[in-house]
Amino acid sequence: MKKITKSTSYQLLSTIVFCMAIFAIVHQKIAIGYLLIFIGYCLLRKSDFEK
Repeated sequence: MKKITKSTSYQLLSTIVFCMAIFAIVHQKIAIGYLLIFIGYCLLRKSDFEK
């Protein structure tokens, strides 16, 4: 069984945040959607630094 690393958990969390952002933008919550995109981007960058 593969061990879940910190980098993998950040990538998974950022994927969930990006999905929430798409859902928010579709439902006309533009500001929240862009905020979630920014948070997801920061999480992806953090996962790159954990490697």
